[in-house]
Amino acid sequence: MCGRVIQSSGPLRLAIVEGLNAPDSRFSRLKPRYNGAPSQELLVIRENHATGQRSLDLLRWGLIPHWCDDPAGGRKPINAKAETVASLPTFRDAYARRRCVIPVDGFFEWQATKEGKRPYAIAMRDGSPFGIGGLWENWKSPVTGEWVRTFCIITTPANVMVSRIHDRRKTQAICCAPTHPPTCGCGRSRPGSTPPITTIPRSWNRQRRRRRRRAERELEAAPIST
Repeated sequence: MCGRVIQSSGPLRLAIVEGLNAPDSRFSRLKPRYNGAPSQELLVIRENHATGQRSLDLLRWGLIPHWCDDPAGGRKPINAKAETVASLPTFRDAYARRRCVIPVDGFFEWQATKEGKRPYAIAMRDGSPFGIGGLWENWKSPVTGEWVRTFCIITTPANVMVSRIHDRRKTQAICCAPTHPPTCGCGRSRPGSTPPITTIPRSWNRQRRRRRRRAERELEAAPIST
């Protein structure tokens, strides 16, 4: 599970993370978030499938499917498991059509100890920002008529490094590599790529394993004092 993220770099630096080249000056005065949490608005990189144009926008963390008729927006999941994201009704439409990248400087995981849970910050060894795969939705409130843009983070079984912090059955965020095939399991499609898909090819299992090995080499975990 990924329930806290760090967005401390400036919006321009976050906008060009992973070579997405989505510069934007609208958030020049946006304050850094060192403990971004669900229900908060965070920076997300999206792509217009019709034009290929990418943008950096503020979206609320906690996905509300576009078809949700609950006045309160339903349960608002913050994570979607990579193994079931293509099939579960809550996620499958967004997975096929509305993938995104959440640019971060790091995320948090918690280790259970006798004294309580101890937080660890997961970040790149060189301190550079990186991308996390996600999904986004546009939901219209049946009460106010307001359009609300939300997102969630795609997770995968924890790699060796993260599993040392918490149980191996737990999950972690999918960290995007700088270069990707046209459509990969991390949550985004490159311009001119194949059409949106709703099933996960077997080849993606190999891609996920490669990304996990790369993450183990380039990411590090540091305990946080409380």
